[in-house]
Amino acid sequence: MMVKDILQTTPCMEKGMLVSQGLAYCHTYQVSVLPVCEEGKVIAELSIDKIFRNGCIPAHILPLASLLHNKTGCLLDTEKKITTLLKMPIDKLIHKKVLLLESDALITKALLMMIKDKKEVVFITEQGKYLGMVTLQSVSKALIQQSQNQV
Repeated sequence: MMVKDILQTTPCMEKGMLVSQGLAYCHTYQVSVLPVCEEGKVIAELSIDKIFRNGCIPAHILPLASLLHNKTGCLLDTEKKITTLLKMPIDKLIHKKVLLLESDALITKALLMMIKDKKEVVFITEQGKYLGMVTLQSVSKALIQQSQNQV
C-alpha cells in the first residue's frame, strides 16, 4: 500500500499567519502538526506541542510538570501568555526539520521514517508540491487492516 492511499489532506500554513489560525486549522482537521509552505512546497512544520511548550509554560517548569498536581501557582500568568501567543505570527514557532515523502512511496517507508526521527507525521508530496500527510496512527491502522485482509 502506498502513502497516497491513506493521506489526509490539510491546508498549508504560511509564514506570517497567526498562531490562533494554526490552532484553528489543527482543530478543524484533527491534527497536531501542520505543514508550513512557500509556493506549495513544505519548508517547515507547526506543532501544537511546540506552540504551548515554547509559548506558555516556562521552560524550568516542564521537567516538574508531573509533580505539580494542583499546585500550579507558578503558572499564574499563563492565560496572559496564551492571549499574547495567539496573536503572534507562527514564524518564531515553526520547526524546520520535516519528513517528506513522495506519494508513490510505501507506507512502511513512512513508518520507518517516523520511528527513526521520533515524529508522528510525514508530509506527502508529488513533484515537490504538498498533497497531504500521513500520521503514525493512519499508517498503523492501514497496516493492521492490511494484515487482517491477508488472514
